[in-house]
Amino acid sequence: MSLILDRAVYIEANGLNKTLNDAILDGDIGSGGGGGGALEVFSEVIQIVAPIASSTGVSYFISPTSGLISFVKLMVWDKNGVTTGNLTIDILKNTSPNPTGMTSIFSVLPTINFATDPNYTSNAGTLSTSAFSANDVLRLDVTSIPSGFVGYFSITVFA
Repeated sequence: MSLILDRAVYIEANGLNKTLNDAILDGDIGSGGGGGGALEVFSEVIQIVAPIASSTGVSYFISPTSGLISFVKLMVWDKNGVTTGNLTIDILKNTSPNPTGMTSIFSVLPTINFATDPNYTSNAGTLSTSAFSANDVLRLDVTSIPSGFVGYFSITVFA
């Protein structure tokens, strides 16, 4: 279930509206979606139009509030005939966009193995830290891209 945040109200895909405060009190947010939903912190669809090996600073997100990351979802829709290699991403966190202080939020990076994983596969990796504060900067890096891959993949961070 994907949610859209509009500072005071979030809307579930089924159309139910709640204030953000009510959602937190009901357990929908902050405990891994124990109440049935997870808040989408940020989501990016990335298009690779020409083969590359990796890319740093693909996207940045500045958090408007504090919270806990419950899980991250890396998903590739169509491998476009590529049958070897890994698609691996990292999300780094810092109190500023300065790359010197960035640290990964993962102990195991989300990876999709193009040799064994089918199309429409997703992978969450393993979080090493989940807390973030207001004004923290999250940076998306693509650390590995299978040779010859052109196409789309997405990364979504949930609280």
